[in-house]
Amino acid sequence: ILNQLVDEKRLIKNESRPVKYQLINHPLSSQIEDSIFYQLIGHDTSLSSQVKLAKAAILYPQYSLPSLIQGQDGVGKTTFAHYMHQFAIENNVISNNSSITKIDGESFNNHFTIEENFENYRTTVTEAEEGTLLIEQLDLCPKPLLNLIMDDIDQYMRTRNLILICTTSDSLNSDIKDTLRNRFSVNITLTSLEE
Repeated sequence: ILNQLVDEKRLIKNESRPVKYQLINHPLSSQIEDSIFYQLIGHDTSLSSQVKLAKAAILYPQYSLPSLIQGQDGVGKTTFAHYMHQFAIENNVISNNSSITKIDGESFNNHFTIEENFENYRTTVTEAEEGTLLIEQLDLCPKPLLNLIMDDIDQYMRTRNLILICTTSDSLNSDIKDTLRNRFSVNITLTSLEE
């Protein structure tokens, strides 16, 4: 019956767990519509499934799930990650003064050993505690380093108090794409305007 009332636009069903319903004219109803995602063009149409996935990842009980955002260059992966960070703040998953810490996979280069690059990564993870860690272009990390980072995500990220969001290009070879998709709990694909 509740879902029927939602269909009739008499109730709003939020995305949290447990699911909560609110009357349309109830004072708390405006909180749902004021979510940062409502500023995103397409939040209720072409991006609705991506927004639902992002909200579910952030609001997952006990800890937020690591998320992988994939898409072509220029589709807004970094912007979407910032929306996720702001949504986490809005929902008290992280504090209001939490920052977003960025690493670019391209910055890991051959001037350092894999161990030195991994140590730099671990230092950045520690700095990102209580906030959001955004690893952009994860696919551009050297493969041995990528394997170490993925093992670290599998073993330790759920025990850390941070939100992990990674981005990759959509033009990956299928082996790397499949490996990354299988290692992340939440996979969000942003399509280009042509699609």
